Amino acid sequence: MHYLQYILDDSDKKHPVIAHYPRITKEEILLRFACDYWVKDHKVYEQTSTEIDGMIYSIYVQHNPEEQVVEKGIIFEPNWRGVKLEFRHFHPDWTQYPILQVQKHSFTQDVLLSLLTELHLIQGRCWQKQSTEVDENQKKYVIYVIPYEDGAEIY
Repeated sequence: MHYLQYILDDSDKKHPVIAHYPRITKEEILLRFACDYWVKDHKVYEQTSTEIDGMIYSIYVQHNPEEQVVEKGIIFEPNWRGVKLEFRHFHPDWTQYPILQVQKHSFTQDVLLSLLTELHLIQGRCWQKQSTEVDENQKKYVIYVIPYEDGAEIY
């Protein structure tokens, strides 16, 4: 097992550790390193950098007060096995993002490939990744996407 810590990227506060996971698999660390955002309790954090020091893996984050946690519920023991992945339609003017697709995977490598992929075919349409997040409240990973139109940015 490995050790993962989330560190607040704030030099005034001397970079405090705000969460730590002393027994975490390397596969889960890889998934979390691939995420732009981290949802914990009622806060959204944006990843600023990552670091490896021997067996200690660190993700530096900043609190993002502009992003709000819409789904207030916390899942303590999910009723599924494996890794849950959602695709949500992103628009900069929206505060809630509709779910386009939900996937449940048995293998973390499948989720990691999706998190790292730029274009996704969902419901017969091509979508472009905007950001990714790990949502600890809901025990899932989320990919935010926008419609992809021949490489043209539409928003």
